[in-house]
Formats: sequence, C-alpha cells, structure tokens
Amino acid sequence: MHIAIVMHDWNAGGTERVAMALAAQWLRDGHRVSTVTGADEGPAMEWAPDGLEVVTTAPPVPRSMTSRLT
Repeated sequence: MHIAIVMHDWNAGGTERVAMALAAQWLRDGHRVSTVTGADEGPAMEWAPDGLEVVTTAPPVPRSMTSRLT
C-alpha cells in the first residue's frame, strides 16, 4: 500500500512528530510512505525515517500569516 501524509511544512511541532512516528511504523510494516508538504526544509526533517519519500509542492508554499487559510 502507498500511504501519503500531507503536512503544511516541517515545523517541529506535535503534528510532525506524530506523523513521522506513524511513517516509521508503516515503513517497518512494509508500506510505501510519502509526505506531501509545502516546504522542503525545516527542523522536523531530522525526524524523517529512512525510506520516506518527500514530495514538495511546486512552487513551495512557505508558512505565512495567510498560508493556511482556505
């Protein structure tokens, strides 16, 4: 199975920590796991498990006061 995790960016918060813990377990279970984010760098990238595919939107969507409004 291919699992995609959608996150705004790689900010080092609780959402990113939980997402990377889930990704690590799914990879250990033999699944293909990707993240889709609006940024290609940030402090939480150090938590990314080996084997995780990182996909960044083109163009990137950097965090700003309005970047998460719909």
